Amino acid sequence: MPFQHGNKLGRKFTSGPLSEEEREKLRGPRGKQSAEWVAARVLASAGKRAGRSPGPRSEATRKRMSLAVRNRYERDGPPRPKWKNTSLERALWKLLSAAGYSFETEKRFGRSRVDVYLPDYHLAFEADGWHHTRPGRAEADQARDDELMRRFKLPVVRLSTADLAEV
Repeated sequence: MPFQHGNKLGRKFTSGPLSEEEREKLRGPRGKQSAEWVAARVLASAGKRAGRSPGPRSEATRKRMSLAVRNRYERDGPPRPKWKNTSLERALWKLLSAAGYSFETEKRFGRSRVDVYLPDYHLAFEADGWHHTRPGRAEADQARDDELMRRFKLPVVRLSTADLAEV
């Protein structure tokens, strides 16, 4: 059975070859191809070009993939975040750990992410490196801090390179 695509209207389009009967059913008046027929062909060719699987994965494939992920996790540890933490952020973590605070790193608030969040105090810290000294960056940082304060009542403490140099 060919794999079926569905569109927003709930109609089903098959990616396999259409029989003459199916083709006639999809043709519009006077033998012209209807929009559904064209959409079915576009979806079918897109599926072939993208190399998509023609249906759900088998149980054996799911087990094999799960085992591969588990082995990779055991070998390499947990997946690393896509961003790299700076030496300033690590210095801030060291400072807060030494002081005995519990904190979360890279905590998301809406579309923003703060470097360090202290949940016990509902307080965020940002470690600002050299790139925060560029023109216009201070205004953007202030706008972001204002947005965090307005939406989440979250005060943000910004620490510069000089502030964290002694740690």
